[in-house]
Amino acid sequence: MLEFMFANVNGDPLMKGIVSHWKLAGSLLDLGPAAKHGSGTRVSFTTYKDRPCVAFSGDGYISVPSFTIGSTPWTFSTWIAGYDWTTSYSHILSAAVQATFALKVSKPFTGTPGGTPYFHSASSGNGSQVATAAIPLNTWEMVTYTYNGIDRLRIYIGDTLNVEFVIKPLNVPDSRYRIGNAENTPDEFNRGWMSDLRYWKRELTPAEVLQLWQRTK
Repeated sequence: MLEFMFANVNGDPLMKGIVSHWKLAGSLLDLGPAAKHGSGTRVSFTTYKDRPCVAFSGDGYISVPSFTIGSTPWTFSTWIAGYDWTTSYSHILSAAVQATFALKVSKPFTGTPGGTPYFHSASSGNGSQVATAAIPLNTWEMVTYTYNGIDRLRIYIGDTLNVEFVIKPLNVPDSRYRIGNAENTPDEFNRGWMSDLRYWKRELTPAEVLQLWQRTK
């Protein structure tokens, strides 16, 4: 497994616009310039299928201090695996009021034993935008969400663009966040593993998503 380090010693273009990088491997520190260090509740560090990660067992989460996403372009990307996609919706990163902003993996829609990535922002009038492909059980996959700051939301699964939506403009207010759960949702906890969650204040291109996948797979 190749490591994607925060150090930008060679002027790495992928580091342009990076805000936060939670490696979720032995530490909940944010290695990005925002330094929004996480605090864990009932989570543990482990290695699953050769990838150092945080393990969630259905009742834990990571709290992240408040920050503002606003109306500018953004990208969020992480590696995630699940041993149970059926019991509960899984949260990659969700605001304290998840109607404003939530990156999640849904229960299976078609009876397949996989989880489907989606974006939720009811307060912006966008509701939920759902990918068309699922992540198999017990399988690591990189999921990436991008927003162009105007009207386009894209969801990548692995190195491939899965779906693109035309949406209403977003303006996400300052909020606390959780990884693995959303506040006031006691029935929605991750059951699986996460690693390498990153936030850029810009939209990564398809070529950059491919490069990120190649470096971290």
